[in-house]
Amino acid sequence: MKRYLSLFLMLVMLGGVLTFPVSATSKAPAAEISQTTVEHFADGSYLVTTVTEYNSGARSSTKSGSKTAHYYNSKDVEQWVATINGTFTYDGSSATCTSAFTAHAIYNSAWKLYSSSSEKNGNQAIGRFRFKYYALGIPVNTIDETVVLTCSPTGVLS
Repeated sequence: MKRYLSLFLMLVMLGGVLTFPVSATSKAPAAEISQTTVEHFADGSYLVTTVTEYNSGARSSTKSGSKTAHYYNSKDVEQWVATINGTFTYDGSSATCTSAFTAHAIYNSAWKLYSSSSEKNGNQAIGRFRFKYYALGIPVNTIDETVVLTCSPTGVLS
């Protein structure tokens, strides 16, 4: 009985140290940042906007991507991020947005997302955000940000 118990305990301990290879059957789509712009404001804060395209295959007529606005205060500290994600179809002569959804992140707890919405309009995915900054529980600053991701008839996102 002790022999079986010892063998069992040894197998349990070995099982905790052994690792087994796991193979992935599919890879995540590759992402490529294709465009970055910076907008400066009078108070020293600024907005860095990036467009990211997700590879959907060489012969695909569908394109997915996102446009993200990163808001920094005058001390170069990131405060929040607002993103519109979109999927488009295109054929060389026109493009259509087939889905749109928003996402956000807040890095300074004094900022709160008050509202956000997304919409599809022709070849555009549009995200509308309202962020409020609170001091002592009172809103002292509001930023309305509209982020628009556009697809060209040839599948170029901007």
